[in-house]
Formats: sequence, C-alpha cells, structure tokens
Amino acid sequence: MLQRDPKGRASLEEIESHAWLQGVDPSPATKFNTPLVSHKSLSEDEHNGIIQRMVLGDIADREPIVEALETNKYNHITATYFLLAERILREKQEKEVQTRSSSPSNIKAQFR
Repeated sequence: MLQRDPKGRASLEEIESHAWLQGVDPSPATKFNTPLVSHKSLSEDEHNGIIQRMVLGDIADREPIVEALETNKYNHITATYFLLAERILREKQEKEVQTRSSSPSNIKAQFR
C-alpha cells in the first residue's frame, strides 16, 4: 500500500480481501448515511435540547448559538451543534433500522 508508484499500490479489492480485514465489521459510518444539511432536520425539541446541552457545557450562551446557526457561521459553536445533531439523527436512524428489521413482516420474509 505504501508505494510511491501508484501502479504498485494494492487495489481497494485487494485491501478489502486482506486477512487483516476478514471478520471485521464495517465501521458504523458505512452502515448509515446521515447527511446533515441544516438544523432544520431536527424537531424543535431536539434543536432546543442541543442548545441547552451546549449552554450547560459552557460552549456559549443561547443567543450566540442561535445567531451562529442563523448566519451559518463556521466556528466552534456550529461545529459542536452539528456534531450533537448528527449524533441524534444517527441514533434515530439506527432505531428505525432496528425497528424495520425486527418487524413481523420482515421476520417472515427472512425465513422464506
């Protein structure tokens, strides 16, 4: 893999089939694709919960957080907000997948 000449490097297929990667679960990032476009993807309760957590965690007061989100600033405030929002959305998505995979219609389909 660590070759200067690109032609001498292992292909993605060769890397994936290497013994070191056999039996390893893919990372959670590959299982779920949660594109977070804006804070509008969240419910009002989730949005307010994130802001409250940030205030309690001494990230910033409520007003600067809301202002940073409204003006689409690129700073530690918005980075923290979107990381917390991404966690909430990922957890919701994981619950939806678990619910769908354990529903009676899906269980019947697995045994056909």
